[in-house]
Amino acid sequence: MCTRILNNINRSHVTVGRNMDWEFPLNPTVSYTPSIGQRFGMSVQEVEKVNAKSPTLPLTQDGVLDWDIEYASISTLLGSESNGYGFCDGMNEQGLVANALYDTNCSFGLNQTKEQKGLSILRWGQYILDRFASVQEAVDSLSRQNIYLYGGQVPGDDLSAATLHIAISDKDGNSAILEVHNSEIKIYKSDNYTVMTNQPNYPTQLKMMDYWLYQWNKPDLFNELDERTAIAENHIRNPHPTFSVPGGYTSVQRFERACFYRYMYNPQAYKIDPVAQVCSMVATCNVPPAFEELYPHNLLEKLEKKLGYSVNSYTLWTNISDSTKRRYYLMSNLSVQSLWFDFDFPSPKCYTLVVDKALENAGIMGLANTEMLPCETPPFSQYE
Repeated sequence: MCTRILNNINRSHVTVGRNMDWEFPLNPTVSYTPSIGQRFGMSVQEVEKVNAKSPTLPLTQDGVLDWDIEYASISTLLGSESNGYGFCDGMNEQGLVANALYDTNCSFGLNQTKEQKGLSILRWGQYILDRFASVQEAVDSLSRQNIYLYGGQVPGDDLSAATLHIAISDKDGNSAILEVHNSEIKIYKSDNYTVMTNQPNYPTQLKMMDYWLYQWNKPDLFNELDERTAIAENHIRNPHPTFSVPGGYTSVQRFERACFYRYMYNPQAYKIDPVAQVCSMVATCNVPPAFEELYPHNLLEKLEKKLGYSVNSYTLWTNISDSTKRRYYLMSNLSVQSLWFDFDFPSPKCYTLVVDKALENAGIMGLANTEMLPCETPPFSQYE
């Protein structure tokens, strides 16, 4: 369920690719927000749900985070204006990228302090894009733990809890992985943390990679820069490396395969398009539509979930963020439709575009700024 790869091989042209995987089709909304206005960290309904779980310590609007929009952004959102949105992916005008992926290890508490402000995890990624220009800025701020994250439901899928982690990167190729444990933000920062999938937690994923790094004769790949030399000297290098990788669809297998194609490259290659390069990398982790390894032995599960086709997640679309040229792509895996967007909008208004079957049938391809419709208020900008 989702794969992210940061391509910072060429630091003068940084790109990011992520697959969005789910059990059934979702219609994403691409949203452009200018660098003006304000947003709220939770809706009234979300606050009411929190208070229903903890009536003795009610959360009020004063305890909800609000912020001014510092940077324009283009985001992919799940849900709808009538039912509410959730942030999925996006990039701001400074080239900062946030990729929100499903995380089964994410957990929440009910212990917000007076010094903290509440923020829905469905709005967390948008907050990052609105407020920060670089990975270091975001890490410095989020490390203060003055934000308390609350869970929710995935817009468009009432049966799925919104348990997420976020990968962030910037135009200089810096990277950090942000995970949530009991509503506390855990931060793992390294330019080499270029791959993220879903589970287990990030430190465990790195440990599980030790076997493959030995096979590929890259034992010190994920160690901190200032420790690499010492650790490499103590590592037993593989005199007979084996260059193979798992081909399955699970989170662990996709993590290992994404690392294989991300880190096995020729540093002397030139005239490589980093957008096409990262697109090819993340395509190796695509799960095709209608893939189902248990068919026909899972009919009961399909009936329980009211699904007519598959209980396996498969790739719905791929987002590519070009942090250097500030171009944002959405490429469907259910058709051949490819759209892209830039920050050249005619007026300081918000714009949205629902990527649905009607848009596909209209044959819209390529630069899609002019297909977006102006909106009165950006998503998350009203406390209601």
